[in-house]
Formats: sequence, C-alpha cells, structure tokens
Amino acid sequence: MTTPPILSGLLVGGWKTALWQALMLLMTFFTYLPFIRKQDHLNYASEQGATTK
Repeated sequence: MTTPPILSGLLVGGWKTALWQALMLLMTFFTYLPFIRKQDHLNYASEQGATTK
C-alpha cells in the first residue's frame, strides 16, 4: 500500500491505530536523532577542514 503511515492507520484500525503509528514515528525520530546530529557534526567539521586548506 502506498498510503502514508498515519492515514493508513486511520483507514485500517481507526483513530487508535493512527495514534499508535504517530507515536511510533515520533519514537523512531527521537531514537535516530543523536546519530544524525553526530554525523552532521562530523560532516560539518570535514567541510570546514576542506575549505581552510
């Protein structure tokens, strides 16, 4: 199915399933956020080092 996650939850299981999917998306986002920020910091440091050489 190509229906977006929260909308598909609403269609399949009602508002409780849509809420569950929204909570899972938020939890996943905050789980990966520290790793994304660390990679962004490493990329920024690499870019700064490359422009000063």
